[in-house]
Amino acid sequence: MIKDILKFSISNIVNLVLGLLSAFILTRAFQPETYGVLNIFNTTVATGISFLYLGLDSSYIRFYNEPPINNTSAQLGSKLLFICISLTVLLGIVMTSFFFDDLTDSIFGFKSRLICILLFISIFSQIILRFLNIKHRMDFNSKAYTIQAILIQISLKFFVIVAALFSLKVDLVLIINVMGVFVLSLVYTVVQRKSFFNFDNFFSYDGYGKVFLFAFFSAPLSICINLNNSLSQQLIKSSLGVSSVGVYSSANYFVTVFSALQGGFATYWAAYMYSNYKDKQESIKKVNEYLLLMIILVFYGMIIMRDIAYLLIGQKYQESKEFFSLVLCYPLLNLAAETTSYGISIKRKNHLSLISFIISIIINLLLTYFLVPHFGLKGAACASMISGVVLYVLRTVISQRLYSSISDIKITLIDVTVITAMSIIPSAFDSMAANILTTVLVLTVLVLNKSRVSEIIAKAKEFLRNRQEG
Repeated sequence: MIKDILKFSISNIVNLVLGLLSAFILTRAFQPETYGVLNIFNTTVATGISFLYLGLDSSYIRFYNEPPINNTSAQLGSKLLFICISLTVLLGIVMTSFFFDDLTDSIFGFKSRLICILLFISIFSQIILRFLNIKHRMDFNSKAYTIQAILIQISLKFFVIVAALFSLKVDLVLIINVMGVFVLSLVYTVVQRKSFFNFDNFFSYDGYGKVFLFAFFSAPLSICINLNNSLSQQLIKSSLGVSSVGVYSSANYFVTVFSALQGGFATYWAAYMYSNYKDKQESIKKVNEYLLLMIILVFYGMIIMRDIAYLLIGQKYQESKEFFSLVLCYPLLNLAAETTSYGISIKRKNHLSLISFIISIIINLLLTYFLVPHFGLKGAACASMISGVVLYVLRTVISQRLYSSISDIKITLIDVTVITAMSIIPSAFDSMAANILTTVLVLTVLVLNKSRVSEIIAKAKEFLRNRQEG
């Protein structure tokens, strides 16, 4: 399993390198106002994608190995992708023709037909790449998946870095970025045309009721996650200005660092869970314990090394060092939930996930609205942290009633409490005190998890030995 996870992590390591390079260049090349616009654009694209997926990408993953009767996985993917891109093209034409001024003015604070066009081209391109990438993922084709994922990251990030070196105009930067991902989507459509597409009985949707029902309850989950980020940005922009969105977003570079761990595991784990949840429940339970311990150790390293890491960030963005750990809590606990929340999907009760996300989002937006005017960006970060804890608890408690994936509830509770405490301490104490307190917490966790630590060390030695012999 470790070997397979590492295979799916290569693209995320490339993403890490590009993220660090972006941190160094963009926070120096761009003023916070410009950087804020770029981040609002990316968040808006992500939100638009989550709406226009219609939850069908989740259905593609869920039913890839169990397509409707008389359908292959290729027929399933072709039909679901066609629905998504058809709606995207139609909506894009309508919005860019008649409503671009209201849309861009409400989101960015200025009117631009060009920005509106770029939004929908980016959404269109990334939807195509998402479905094509899922194909490699569900086939456990790690090589093809990794190459494609790396090229996607290059088109989304590297071109922005190159554009920043030659021009500081946000329009040109976005054009280069969007055209890169658009061309890549066309190239991969041609490359994967034989393996992905199958148009037999293309307009027959017999047996697709369960697919669309799963999508109906899955779509709001992705929408909620991205809409939550978008609305939070708008609240910050409204209270503190676009430049503050740029400063707040600079803390997300630590999320990029963390994603090197998260991406490979989450990508592999979804396919593994759906394939093995019936037969390998005891092995799945052990992974929960290992994952929490790994999260704590990585988080600790990021806290201890924060002063060095922030040398990459431009001087105008240094304020985010005061709350970066709070911002990290939400994605950390989302990763932790990968091993505790699949009961909802397995039992096809996605409406329960939807309820959990809605509660979390309401808490985040309300707290952001009330805390930002009094505590600034640290208030927004605190709201994100609290909503993340609530979301993890709700998803885990509900899922464990449907499918048990935790072997030691007491240790899990301690580990999650430690993660939460570690996110608060750096923003509440000075650097020295924070380092001491987090070190004490981590040592305590290692003592409590000594049997698991021994197992991890043994497995790591075995893995290295096999690599050397191979």
